[in-house]
Amino acid sequence: MISLNYGDYMNKYDAFIIDFDGTLYYKLPLKMCMLIRIVFYLVLHPNKYKDIFIVKEYRNIRKKRMYVDYDKFYDKQYMYLANKYHYSIDDVKNIINMWMFIIPKKYILLFCNKKLIKMLNKLYELNKCIIVYSDYPIVDKINCLNIKYNYLFSSEDEIINCMKPDNKGLINIIKLINIPKNKILYIGDNDYLDGACAKKTSVDYINVKNI
Repeated sequence: MISLNYGDYMNKYDAFIIDFDGTLYYKLPLKMCMLIRIVFYLVLHPNKYKDIFIVKEYRNIRKKRMYVDYDKFYDKQYMYLANKYHYSIDDVKNIINMWMFIIPKKYILLFCNKKLIKMLNKLYELNKCIIVYSDYPIVDKINCLNIKYNYLFSSEDEIINCMKPDNKGLINIIKLINIPKNKILYIGDNDYLDGACAKKTSVDYINVKNI
């Protein structure tokens, strides 16, 4: 764990790898908004309670890293949920997409980490390499934020195909950007996932709360 000021970032590092959820926005207020949204949804659509169970279990199996030893593990996760809840795989994907990626977009901008985004945009303008790397798909969600970046990766990308703290994806990112490890800083919010991933790869790491 390290602690730096803006000048140190600018002088010491050429590339910044940033986690998305909990790093570029604050999780707690967004979770509260989503909880309220779910309550109203269930009041209006009580027969749709399975949708919420599917989303909850999707998050749990991702946390437990189920099937991560399989190639294209995310397909196995969707199949598991489809079989358990007797939904089609497409229905499961649509439900997860709605609650995990579409609806949260309405709140992410409200609770974004303005300080960090401002710093990263300044670094980008100084020709520093900015990489956003998440365990979850983020193409749609990141468009809510006014952040400039060079690369965008999620666990389901072919170049990654793993979940943190597995560092295979991080190693491939570093190979792609072709920047020495000692010139890279990883910024995340979870020391057990982001921090461990960085440590395994011998990359400097800082928890976002220390910025």
